[in-house]
Amino acid sequence: MAIEPVPVVLAGFGWWARNRTVIPILEENPQLMRITAITAIKEKEKEYSNLIRPLFISREQHAPPFIEDLSLAFKGETEANEPKAVIINSPNKLHFDQAKEALYSNLHVYIERPIVCANDDLELLIDLANKKKRLLFNGVQRRMEDNYKYLHQVVTDKYNFNNLTSIRCYLSAGRSLQGWRLNKGLAGGGIVIDEGYHLLDCACWIASAAGVSIHENLSGSVFFSNDKIGLRKPLNEDLERTAIGYINLPTGVTLSFDLSYQAPLDSIYERIELRDDEGARVTLTRDQNKRSMTPGVITHQKPNGSLVEVKALNNFSVLMDKANLSGQSKNKGPMIDFLEMVQGENSRDNIMSVCDARLSVNTWHLIRNIYDIANKNQGGV
Repeated sequence: MAIEPVPVVLAGFGWWARNRTVIPILEENPQLMRITAITAIKEKEKEYSNLIRPLFISREQHAPPFIEDLSLAFKGETEANEPKAVIINSPNKLHFDQAKEALYSNLHVYIERPIVCANDDLELLIDLANKKKRLLFNGVQRRMEDNYKYLHQVVTDKYNFNNLTSIRCYLSAGRSLQGWRLNKGLAGGGIVIDEGYHLLDCACWIASAAGVSIHENLSGSVFFSNDKIGLRKPLNEDLERTAIGYINLPTGVTLSFDLSYQAPLDSIYERIELRDDEGARVTLTRDQNKRSMTPGVITHQKPNGSLVEVKALNNFSVLMDKANLSGQSKNKGPMIDFLEMVQGENSRDNIMSVCDARLSVNTWHLIRNIYDIANKNQGGV
């Protein structure tokens, strides 16, 4: 018997959904989902009529209806458009309330990053998902990318790597913030919760492979800067443009970071470095004048400085070319993983995706610690 596409409500329908996730999936994998309604868009009927409906029609796709009332969209106006899941692609500060209402409506929930903001209660959502037996996913696609999986498994299997002692994160992102990202009330913060989220999330995911469980009230030092030098457009004074600091994680691991928007427009420099207690080092570096989906370069050094050949670990198969992993296009991505699990009626009790919200608790606690320590150090941002 053929598996039916998952009936999905889109809560928000921004650039990422239109260009990288929802529309491409509808074009390339139409068997995965059927959009029953679109809700929670900023300009409401005007945005739907002028942008969204023409977008579907231009691709010869059915234009789903716009339903302004969120709860009505989640329940479905008729049996024909009764949804089974929701994909949340709205401003950050709306994620928590929208996800909670969706779970109360017995929907499976997929949330683009960040899963929630620092002051929201992620554990409440997880408990509710458990009670409702619904999937709760976060769109942290890097956990599914070969290069980050390599770092994770190096720590998990101690492959030419002993006990993890430090994780260093560096990000210089050339981005001109626009729209709701300029509003702290909607964005929830600046570089930490925005561009820095993926890198910090991967650091937490890797730390968990070493048995680190992050909680509240950790020690460390964090400094936020609102320096406007080099920016093309002034940001709200409450939004951190640069975040520098370190957090002392449990079990003696130190996580340090230097995150900034101070870079040429559209360029990206990103680096994560792992060190062990014997002097081994593994780094992943992505340095692009014009950012693209091209993965970074891995360097894996032994304590004596010699290089480890980056190759397949256990059943994890990668393409290897002088320590430069490629083949990212073969990764199906977290949204496809989510839709396939909903289609398969998979239980949260017996299958755990790497993008399950339960694996985002460490990230949530880390970001809470970063903002709390910065506020204590500086008396507020």
